[in-house]
Amino acid sequence: MQYIDNSILQTILSSDQPKIVLYIMSDHRHHSLQNELSCIYVKTSDGEFYSSFSHPDYPKQSTQGLVINNAYTTNIKDLMNLGIEVNDSVDVLYFEDVVSSGLLNKFYEIKLDKVRNINNIVPIFKHIENLRNVANSLKFIPVDTRYKTMYHNLMPYVFSQIERRGVPVNNELFLDYYGQDKIDLIRDNRVYTSYNLYTTTGRPSNTHGGINYAALNKADGSRRIFGGDKVMVNIDFNSYHLFLICEKLGIELPTNAHEWLGKMYFNKDVLSEVEYDEAKKITFRNLYGYQMDENVKNLELFKKIAELQENLWTQYQSAGYLLTDYNNRIVVENASKNKVFNYYIQSLETETNVKQLYNIIDKNLTPILYTYDSMVFEIEYNEAEYTRNTLKEQLIFPYTTKIGHNLEF
Repeated sequence: MQYIDNSILQTILSSDQPKIVLYIMSDHRHHSLQNELSCIYVKTSDGEFYSSFSHPDYPKQSTQGLVINNAYTTNIKDLMNLGIEVNDSVDVLYFEDVVSSGLLNKFYEIKLDKVRNINNIVPIFKHIENLRNVANSLKFIPVDTRYKTMYHNLMPYVFSQIERRGVPVNNELFLDYYGQDKIDLIRDNRVYTSYNLYTTTGRPSNTHGGINYAALNKADGSRRIFGGDKVMVNIDFNSYHLFLICEKLGIELPTNAHEWLGKMYFNKDVLSEVEYDEAKKITFRNLYGYQMDENVKNLELFKKIAELQENLWTQYQSAGYLLTDYNNRIVVENASKNKVFNYYIQSLETETNVKQLYNIIDKNLTPILYTYDSMVFEIEYNEAEYTRNTLKEQLIFPYTTKIGHNLEF
């Protein structure tokens, strides 16, 4: 194994030669945007190499301008957060859990849990030894272009861009609510979200520092903590899963899908407010439930939904996994026809959102928060018209807009 400096490392990493690239962050607790690369291990057909960045065992080097091409690596999103360009690569965390730290790391993490940048204390050779063992244990799964583009290119890029924005926060209110021990989560009056792209459902979660940003409490006023001087624009998709499924089935829905369906449920031209609310419940019950109501299952829409459910279930039983539109394989625990269909809807939601988010970000409009069927943007007053026009052009399905100065919409 050979130590190489930054110039040789750049040449190897940026080459089109296939390679394994594994790395250690300086501090295992901190967000990648508040972190540094400690050291790196690279394996190619020509040999094994390692280099150091912030680790004191070797002279400090910068990651500026670093480009990784055609690699099997871990957590591409975090590499992008460090400012490293990653192209045509595969994130092995989509296939298996990769534990890159050894027993000595764990010992230090427990005994010196308050020490910053603990990984720079562990000798670099222990890191490289662990990374080498990980590299030798990896199982390589063939990856087709469509799957690679969505899950190993677009998705890490999109969520890296969102994380980089951060969420504005009132420091005093944040620490009063979450505790003074959370002070390290704040940087320049912002906190940073961290999306986990490797969930069993394929639907990204969003937790960092013990705070679940995908499920902020809507009832206790704590969402007022997150805000600042700029305008918050919240986008909520209307009847999102219903529109996604209907597009898949080639059925065109009117903007107010619940009213349209309610008129069929109740055989009326005009619905009362009570009937409209009941129509929404009927739709969701029959879309997600285990059995369709007698007066619903004969409607053309739900006939096609039932047929799609049967086809997905047949495919799952045959293959043993759910194959999404972008060829992601999802294994459903305790699988049933209904559960497989629900997982499929979630994957359809995620893949559709990533495409929309990529296009929006390409227009220099990046959300600060994403939660399944909603997005939050932070803008200046003079950006309102551009924001409205961009969203109208890029978002596929009907949505409702709310504005404010914090997340309490």
